[in-house]
Amino acid sequence: MNTESLKTFVALARSGNFTKTAQSLYVAQSTVSGRIKELESQLGKPLFFRGKQDVTLTPAGKEFLTYANQIMELEDNAISAVNMIGQFSDSLHIAVPHNLFDCHVNRLVEQFMRMNPDIAVRVSIAHSEEIISHMTISNYDIAFLYSTFHNPNYIRKPFISDQIVLATSSVNTEYCTGIASTQIAELPFVYSQIWELNYNWILPEHRVYALNINVVSKMISYVKASNWYCFFPKKIIEKDLHEGSLIEIPFLDIDLPTKPSFMVYSNSYEKNDALVKLIDLIEQDYVQA
Repeated sequence: MNTESLKTFVALARSGNFTKTAQSLYVAQSTVSGRIKELESQLGKPLFFRGKQDVTLTPAGKEFLTYANQIMELEDNAISAVNMIGQFSDSLHIAVPHNLFDCHVNRLVEQFMRMNPDIAVRVSIAHSEEIISHMTISNYDIAFLYSTFHNPNYIRKPFISDQIVLATSSVNTEYCTGIASTQIAELPFVYSQIWELNYNWILPEHRVYALNINVVSKMISYVKASNWYCFFPKKIIEKDLHEGSLIEIPFLDIDLPTKPSFMVYSNSYEKNDALVKLIDLIEQDYVQA
């Protein structure tokens, strides 16, 4: 069982398509098929259900995927540890959702690296749900999450709460002095996935949006160039509000919620000197009372 076959298996599990997998790995489709057949022969069970165009994991494939990810993670960690010798005294692996990284963790990482140039920092960016699903098999030292996470082997503490605001282009001034919640249903909205749930409490259920991007920071340029409205964490658009390219539309009759975030790390964190330094920095300068 070689590493290339495992990488091919994981890639196919993600894409569900032999052609797309071959393209992503820059190999022939026959190579992908051969590697999967070799794995299935070694394991003695089929790993995929084959459809006309796409494939899905069998129960055995789902079980094996967990271990394949662990093996690949272990290989990456081993290579990193060997390469770190003589260059850095320690390392730190951070997992964080894209929006939370853009709003807060990016600045935290920059500050931490200035204070600790001898520590190598690795950042893995993914959605909270994906991070949670890999918490127990990936070598994350600390994870920042929008979703709650409960595990007796981990400590979970509040990190930062973001105020949610409604914003639009500065040339779109019709509601610049305020808007009632009953007025917004027919406004031209684009959808930013800053909550795990839809906006059913304020926008019509099952509404179709002109644009839907699952990374809210990518919405900024579209909103600037149009008459669209979008919900944002205020921190991520502070610069745009200050410069005047975006304006915040206040609500006259409701308060928009805040979006809390959390930091999660192992109960045995005190054995990890690099992590202790990061937590000290967070508790001094970042965690909101």
